Order: sequence, then structure tokens, then C-alpha cells
Amino acid sequence: MFKKLVKYPDLNEVEHTQELYFHLSKLELVAFGSSLERWKKQMMEVTKTMDFGAAVQVYREIVKSAIGLRSEDGSRFISTPEVKDDLMKSPAVDEMIYGFIMKPEEGFEFFEKLMPKDVQERFRTAAQSDPDLAALLDTSAPALEQDNRPGWEKEGRKPTTAEFAKMSPDEQKAAFAKLLVTK
Repeated sequence: MFKKLVKYPDLNEVEHTQELYFHLSKLELVAFGSSLERWKKQMMEVTKTMDFGAAVQVYREIVKSAIGLRSEDGSRFISTPEVKDDLMKSPAVDEMIYGFIMKPEEGFEFFEKLMPKDVQERFRTAAQSDPDLAALLDTSAPALEQDNRPGWEKEGRKPTTAEFAKMSPDEQKAAFAKLLVTK
């Protein structure tokens, strides 16, 4: 089991951090055997083709297979269909999947963390002999798309006076229009 902290803005542009838990047991991995290979191929294909719609579907399927809740005493992982469906509705899951699409290496890192440590080692070894997979796991690879939004917009806040002063007149108009829409 591993925990991933995800920051996301709510509908009121207030930033939150949510803990999401993921786990696949060795038996689940065996049961998912053909799915794991299919997911790997799908991830490689959507990364090559930059088919973002297909990427969202693949990542949603992977995330849903492994998402759940950690019991209060930490002894169990609760992943009933009801729990999974509820967690998948969280804006944190959307934000996390969006991050996987923008930075595929983060998606593969997530995929790798789903596996027990000994399986991760075999996955890494297999990746070294598979040039396509090795390229996707290369964390030095550039992201698919750069987020060029200004800091205030990424952070879901109003621009400071200094940030506003540095904007071009067109950027100021766009910022003002965006602030009017969010009120």
C-alpha cells in the first residue's frame, strides 16, 4: 500500500490536500496479469500518439483498480466497489490523473508503485530490455505539455499588485475577465 498526497482546487478555488491510498496485493496482481500487460501497452501507445482521451480512460481504469481506504488501525485495505466509486468522484483523483497525462513519467512511477517491491525490481529489469518502456520511464523526458499559466492562476488565487503590474495590457484584461467570471 502507498499513499499519495494530491493538491487540488475546489469549486471555490480554495486549495485542498487529500491523501489517496492505493494497493494491489500479489494475488490481485496475478489476477490482473493480463491487464497489467495491456495497461503497459496502452500507456505506451497513448503516450506516443498523445491521445489524451484514451490516456484518461487508461489511467482511470488503473487508479480505480487500486484505490481504497486504509483501515483506522492500518491492518486492512478497504476497496469495496462503493468505496472505489466514491473515491473516484474526488477532484483529487482528476487532478492526479491530469498530472499523469502532463508528465507520463509520473504515471509510470505510480504504476510501478502499485507493485510489491520484488515485482517492481522485475519490472525495472524488464524495462531495461524494452526500449519503448525504458524511454517512458525516463524521468528526464520532457512533459507532454508545459503549463504556462501564471503562478497566481495555477495556485487559484488573485494576482498580487506586483504580478498585475508586470502583465501586458492584454494579460491584465484577461486576468480581470477571469476574476469577474469566478465571482
